Amino acid sequence: DHTLWPEVAKLYGHGDGIMCLAADPTGQIVASACKARDAETAQVRLWDTGSWRGVGVLPGHASTVVQLAFSHDGSLLASVSKDRQVCLYAREEDGEGPRAGAFRPVQTLARAHKRIIWSCDWAHDDALLATASRDGVVKIWGWQGEGGVMWRDQVLPVLGPEALASFKPSTSETDAVTAVAFAPRLVQGADVAGYLLALGTESGNVELWTGTKDKGKSWRCLLAFDGSLPHAGAVRRLRWKPLSSAQDGDEKTSLILASCGTDHAVKIARIRHL
Repeated sequence: DHTLWPEVAKLYGHGDGIMCLAADPTGQIVASACKARDAETAQVRLWDTGSWRGVGVLPGHASTVVQLAFSHDGSLLASVSKDRQVCLYAREEDGEGPRAGAFRPVQTLARAHKRIIWSCDWAHDDALLATASRDGVVKIWGWQGEGGVMWRDQVLPVLGPEALASFKPSTSETDAVTAVAFAPRLVQGADVAGYLLALGTESGNVELWTGTKDKGKSWRCLLAFDGSLPHAGAVRRLRWKPLSSAQDGDEKTSLILASCGTDHAVKIARIRHL
């Protein structure tokens, strides 16, 4: 048997083809979602990677969940869908036994966008959540300053009801935004200071935007890829290379971004002077 990745388990429960997956930072929980036309089929399922048994079914969406994203501390799970909603789920801190790793719904941002939400991603410090939509808009969400959702003895945080910032790609204001990804650290330089976000569009463009978590402060486009770096089809996913535990000299001044698209291409770009 020369299989590089031998199959260890089959997970049953979804009613249609799998649309997206995400693993929590510890690798102990996997979340999955499938194509759906109703609320029951659109539920997110959670799996324990030790036993490969289901540990939760999360309601919230009415149609296909397109992307899932765990926060970097593993306490939160965000989902975005064709129903234009953003759902937020929180880990039950006192979960034990069969409930270990369980999550519960804490917030739904209804009509967060005007069209399908294609992508979401947490900032490296979990202070911001970015969403991207077919409506051509990227939105930056931050935490509500006061209050939250009470759950037993916990006060669970919720996102503010309005985005801190929203913007459209600089290359085309009518282009759908299909992917977003936050850089793994803050950036500081002559022309940039703050968070760095990569976005990809349906026409294949990739742009880098920078901004802060201050409400009302505008985000600006730092760079639009040119030459051979844009894709010939829609950008499907973006991912930054994680930082090593001991950052070398290159990581302190540059970052590496991977992109993939419907043009069957994977492209790697090194972003310098950050």
